[in-house]
Amino acid sequence: MTNSIHWFTKFLTSIGIFLFFEFGYIWASKGHQSSDIINGAFAIDHSIPLIPEFIIPYMLGYFFVLTPIFLFSNKYDYYRGVAIFILTLIAAFILFKLFPIQMSKTYATGSDAFSQLTYFQQKNDTSFNNCPSLHVALNSYCWGLLFIQYGRKMLWLSWIPVAIIASTLLVKQHLVIDVIGGTILGVISSYLFYQLKDHPKLSQYSYRASMLVVVIVILMNLEKLSLVAKILAGFLQTGGTIIALISGLFVIIMVSVLMIKNRKLKRTNNHA
Repeated sequence: MTNSIHWFTKFLTSIGIFLFFEFGYIWASKGHQSSDIINGAFAIDHSIPLIPEFIIPYMLGYFFVLTPIFLFSNKYDYYRGVAIFILTLIAAFILFKLFPIQMSKTYATGSDAFSQLTYFQQKNDTSFNNCPSLHVALNSYCWGLLFIQYGRKMLWLSWIPVAIIASTLLVKQHLVIDVIGGTILGVISSYLFYQLKDHPKLSQYSYRASMLVVVIVILMNLEKLSLVAKILAGFLQTGGTIIALISGLFVIIMVSVLMIKNRKLKRTNNHA
């Protein structure tokens, strides 16, 4: 019996998680009254400038979160990584629904490619449901998993989550309180991943249960697939060149991490 996960399974998992994210976000944004919305802005939020160029690390955040899914070769590491990823999304969606934090956005108005993509991203999202920031939570979790699995060599990648976290503020997608909440959620998720390392069966059952939830949610929202496709098309039409460059950067990051992973495996085998 193989101890690894086929790449096609990983691909389907990524598609499923993406759709679950989109449908969950849509669900969390519905049904709010103006009296329900909470103002979470601090004074410092009004002092943070809008820098459209930071849309690059912001968009990278959509890719970087997939790194562990594609790089983990041990099936039980994969199981717990995916299960906690989905659990993190569920926790965030519930918080979005119960405590919608409002943000008065400063919209990008320039005609350059960075400003146009930033504006599209800003208009595509609601002005609430910001806390905890999933960009912060999931990318912190992703880096935490890489650090837990591959050790201090992953410190060289720490600039990526730092840049992504900064970008959430600098493209005016999030408030400081959102970043704090996202960081806390990301740390908790990383801790759960670490604690499950000695529980392979629990990891497997958690994975199956979480993927069952994903499949059920997708089946319940099939009519929204056209809306998701429209959003994706809008991103590609607005910032296709930038997204292509970010995709290339992501591939470089993946190859670099894979090289570090293979070196660690080689050293482990030499010492065995």
